[in-house]
Amino acid sequence: MTEPYDPLDYGNLARSIVQALLEREPAGLPPAESFTGSGVYAVYYMGALEFYASVSSTDLHTPIYVGKADRRGGRKGSSAGKESIGTELFNRLQRHAGSINEAENLDLTDFRCRYLTVVPVWITLAERFLIDHFRPVSTISDRCGTP
Repeated sequence: MTEPYDPLDYGNLARSIVQALLEREPAGLPPAESFTGSGVYAVYYMGALEFYASVSSTDLHTPIYVGKADRRGGRKGSSAGKESIGTELFNRLQRHAGSINEAENLDLTDFRCRYLTVVPVWITLAERFLIDHFRPVSTISDRCGTP
């Protein structure tokens, strides 16, 4: 007997998020133009540094980093509506670019990103789906010591 399709099955939801992210055109890091919203993103390295050879992704399919940017107040359970939409995701990508610029051996032009603005209630789950799918070498969870 064939199992009925469940669009809300974990695997189906995960594939949907991954596909939506991969359908986005890669952008420079940070993107050239500001945008509003919060959501998830992936950072790619395309450079030639030998140290990073194992994570270089010239096809921009395998990110070295996956993260999220929550809406302001989102972690505190704010019920603010659309009027509170800011540039959280864009700002997060700008901070990544700033960190890379501070490194002496990295060139910001070797990095790209894909990002997806997401309805706030789905952001944490979307990030988990991307981490499970891509298994990037680094995530926010890695740096914070949380699972």
